[in-house]
Amino acid sequence: MKKMLLAAALIAALIPMAAAQNVKISGQPIHATITGQAGHRTAANVEAPAGLKTIFTDLGGKTNAYDNTDGWLILGPSSAFGEEQWIGFPFTPKKASTATEIKAALGYFESGTNGVLVSIYKDASGVPGKSIVSKAISNLPNYTDPCCDALKTLKIKKTKLKKATQYWVVVGTNKSQTTAEGVWFFATGDPDGDQAYSFDGGTSWATEQVQESAFGVFGTTP
Repeated sequence: MKKMLLAAALIAALIPMAAAQNVKISGQPIHATITGQAGHRTAANVEAPAGLKTIFTDLGGKTNAYDNTDGWLILGPSSAFGEEQWIGFPFTPKKASTATEIKAALGYFESGTNGVLVSIYKDASGVPGKSIVSKAISNLPNYTDPCCDALKTLKIKKTKLKKATQYWVVVGTNKSQTTAEGVWFFATGDPDGDQAYSFDGGTSWATEQVQESAFGVFGTTP
């Protein structure tokens, strides 16, 4: 019941903005669908950077890196929605690895601080547990702007990952991003996967099977 009331409150808070921007808001947690946007976004940097290996990726090809017609909202606790929303998706390295870069398709929702926090978390019984590395990113492109490439590369400090062990990439906010409203675009083809979501800044998590967001983790392997 609490989740249903929260969903209703979040959607109601956005109705004026959605009408003004020709945007549909739906889901629990909520995502933004861009009406009239066509196709998947072109980007040339979907592959592992020189000298690095792909630890995980759900990114498309060089001409369809991610789906720019839809994405999960990332909200700070003081956003215009009046609530926060963090989103996470799991990945499992096939080999022992050291992560040094994350790529994620991220946009700005036109209100509040323009920035989000991208992190890798350890797994805790099927949900994100402890954050082991984080990187703040700002100056995201407006999520309705088809001219701008939203696939961002974040260099992170070297982070050791164990073989066949589940981790999570989480997009949330930090203390300087309390009013933030971001969009984490869907992966190409809108594949379904396990999603973790939190409405209290990562204190508690729930999971569901939904469309995955677009991201990749890159680094070195022995």
